[in-house]
Amino acid sequence: MKKTIPLPILEADENALGFFRHGRIDDRVILTNDAGEWQLIGEEDFQKLLKGEIEPAHPDYESLVDKGFVRDGLNIEALASRLRRKKGFVGQGPHLHIVITTLRCNQSCQYCHASRTEMDQVSTDMSMETAKKVVDLAMQTTSPYVNFEFQGGEPTVNFPVLKFIVEYSREKNKTEKKLLEHSLVTNMTYMTEEHAEWLMDNEVMVCTSLDGPKELHDANRRWKSGGS
Repeated sequence: MKKTIPLPILEADENALGFFRHGRIDDRVILTNDAGEWQLIGEEDFQKLLKGEIEPAHPDYESLVDKGFVRDGLNIEALASRLRRKKGFVGQGPHLHIVITTLRCNQSCQYCHASRTEMDQVSTDMSMETAKKVVDLAMQTTSPYVNFEFQGGEPTVNFPVLKFIVEYSREKNKTEKKLLEHSLVTNMTYMTEEHAEWLMDNEVMVCTSLDGPKELHDANRRWKSGGS
């Protein structure tokens, strides 16, 4: 059972310690730090660590030093490098941009998380004007990677907007020079041969799923009239 171990400040030699947090796992203490390092040690060794009494001959000494838990021999540059690798994505900006081309859907799946609407609710379709603004904003990201992922509703219901975003983002990317990708999450039931050929020709990745055997799939992925 995990619980906090109060840090005995009066008995700790702060000059001997690295920077870490700690907690209990059963009869051992886990040490963690911002660089993503961790170490399990016994409680007796933990008390020695706090007092600066872990000797170089201790079997865990080199590991504790390398991971930054012991001040003696602490390599700040190495820890900073690990931290940059771990957190570097934070400064890159978003690279995945999920585009809801419409809320309309021709199915009524049991577990759908989207606020789907009926097929006649064309007011829920994304307009070309909005689609252009989406691309203009997304391409401003500081990330070198950009992926437009089309979802819905059923995104192929509003295929003209999907097609526009792919073509317009590629045109903008002639100057932005991003690693640009496009992907589509679809139930495949609204897919036409014309759609499929265009998607393949334009290297749009397609993601779909089956729920299992026919009985299970039909129970979950329903048409309004039942079945799938």
